[in-house]
Formats: sequence, structure tokens, C-alpha cells
Amino acid sequence: PLMLTLKLDGPDSHADLQLPPVALADWWEKTAHAQQPPLALPPGTGKIDIGKINAAGISIEGLHLETGVAPASAASAAAPKRP
Repeated sequence: PLMLTLKLDGPDSHADLQLPPVALADWWEKTAHAQQPPLALPPGTGKIDIGKINAAGISIEGLHLETGVAPASAASAAAPKRP
């Protein structure tokens, strides 16, 4: 299936995500309708580690989110090499 891969690396933040574009578009469409059930996380797999976020007067430190199975690039990098 078609997947959108997003990888961001910074000095204090890291994101490695795989998102299905069609399912992501359906999820985004639901954000515009107040009658929908409470919104869940967007579809996809991966993990995000953010050292610090400051937005709209809110400060979050040490944010870690992980969903589904880690993308192949992260899983293969963490897997031990066998001879």
C-alpha cells in the first residue's frame, strides 16, 4: 500500500512515522465535523520523541508517543546484526 514516510531529526527531537495518505485524508476530514465521535490519533505507525514544546502558553517536556509497529528503518537500525 501507498505510505507517506516522515522522518525528522533534531538536536532534542526525533520523529519516524509512516502514514497512509488515504486514511490520513479521511481522518483529517472528520476534524471539520462537530457531530463526529471524539477524535483519535491520526492513522499510522511510528514514534515521536520531543524534548520540549512551547505553544499557546503550554509547555510540555519529555514527550514520547509510539503507535503501531515502528517503521522498518527504525526497527532494522535497532536490530542486532547477525553474522
